[in-house]
Amino acid sequence: MADRVKKRKRTSTARRHDQVRFLERFGSIMPSCSFCYENKSECVASDRYDRCLPCVKAGRPHCDVHGVDLRPFIKEKERLDAERQATLKELFANQSKLARLEQQSRALEAKALAAFRRESRLLEEEEAAERAAASSGAPGAGASSAPPTTLSPFDPSLLDSAGGSFG
Repeated sequence: MADRVKKRKRTSTARRHDQVRFLERFGSIMPSCSFCYENKSECVASDRYDRCLPCVKAGRPHCDVHGVDLRPFIKEKERLDAERQATLKELFANQSKLARLEQQSRALEAKALAAFRRESRLLEEEEAAERAAASSGAPGAGASSAPPTTLSPFDPSLLDSAGGSFG
C-alpha cells in the first residue's frame, strides 16, 4: 500500500479552465442566453455543458442557454398572488370594522348631544321657575333660604336642621 500514488484533487478553477478550452474548440454559436443578450456577446455553447463560454468565463453558476426554467417564476407569481389575496381580504375586513366603528361613534355623538340638549332645557326651566318665584315678591324666597320643593330619597342636611338624631 505504500506504493500507491495519491491522486491530486482537481480544483474548480482547473475544471472551469477545461470547460473553457472545450467550448472554445468544440462549441457552436447558439441563440443568446440572458447574460450574453444583456452583454451583447456571442453565446458559444455545447450540449456537453449546461453553461455557455461567456458564463463559464464570468464564473456564473447558472446559464439559460438551453432554455429558461419558468417554474421559479410561476411559483413566485403564485406566492405573490396568494399574499395579495390575503392582504385584500384583511383590508376589506378592516374597512368593514372601520365603517362599523364610525357608525357607532356617530350614534354615540348623537345620543350625547340629545342628552346635553335635554339637560340644558331642564336647567333653563328650573332657572325660569326660580326667577318667577323670586320676582313674585315673596320675602326670603330664594334658593338658599327656602327648603327644596322636592325631596330626594335621602338628604343628610335635613337631619341637621331637624334637630340631630332620633332616639
